[in-house]
Amino acid sequence: MNRIRVALVDDHPVVLAGVTALLRTAPEIELVGEAANGKAALRMIRETGPDVAVIDLSLPDLGGLDLARELAAA
Repeated sequence: MNRIRVALVDDHPVVLAGVTALLRTAPEIELVGEAANGKAALRMIRETGPDVAVIDLSLPDLGGLDLARELAAA
């Protein structure tokens, strides 16, 4: 069975920890990385190549929409 590779991006530690805990209970999901800001997320997503990225829209340095646009353009 191919697992769905997921990357998480959120600048709120409690949200990041909660979603991480939920995803780790799903056997069909593999958490490939976490990031707390847009620039770190861009690097992490490029390095890990996830199937899905769950991105907070409000990030301190590079907003979620801008991050998604950069990833889509690449």
